[in-house]
Amino acid sequence: MNGELLYVRNAQNIKDIVELINKLKPKCIAIDAPLQLPKEGAFRECDIQMKKMGMKPLPVTWPHMKDLTMTAIKIKSKLEDFNVIESFPTGALKLKGLTSPNKSKTELFSTFIHILTKENLKLGTKTTFNKDVLDSLICAIAAKQYGEKNVDKYIEIKGEECKIVIPII
Repeated sequence: MNGELLYVRNAQNIKDIVELINKLKPKCIAIDAPLQLPKEGAFRECDIQMKKMGMKPLPVTWPHMKDLTMTAIKIKSKLEDFNVIESFPTGALKLKGLTSPNKSKTELFSTFIHILTKENLKLGTKTTFNKDVLDSLICAIAAKQYGEKNVDKYIEIKGEECKIVIPII
C-alpha cells in the first residue's frame, strides 16, 4: 500500500453494500463479522483459537452477534463472484497492543493515523471518525494483504467451520 488512497463510505443496507462492491470490483473483501455460525455451542473453533491468543471474540450465539452473523452471511451470498473473507479488527489491535476497552476517541484516532502512516495510506474522502472507520481501515488492510497473498503480513486462523484473516498492523 504505497501512497494509496483510502475511501470510506457509509452504506446503510445490504443493497447499498452489494452495489458499491459491484461498482468497485475489489480483489478481496474483508467483513468484520462472523461468516458462519458454530456447529455447536457459542464459539466456533477459530474463536476458541483467538481466545487462546488473548483476543476476545464475542459468542456468535448472542442475539446481536447472531443477527450480525446472519447479515454477513447474506452479504457474502450476494457476492459469489468475489473473494470474501472474515476479519477481526479488534483482534489485530489487541495483537499489536493498541487497544483497550477504555480508549478515548482521541486515542483511537491516534491509532488510526498511526496505521495510515505505517501503511503509507492517505484518506481520500472526508469522513467523521469513529471506531467503525478504524475497523474499516483494518479490514481494508486485511483484504489487501490477503488478496495479494502477502502471507507475512497477516495471520490466518482456521477452524473446521471458519477462517479469519487478521492483518499484522
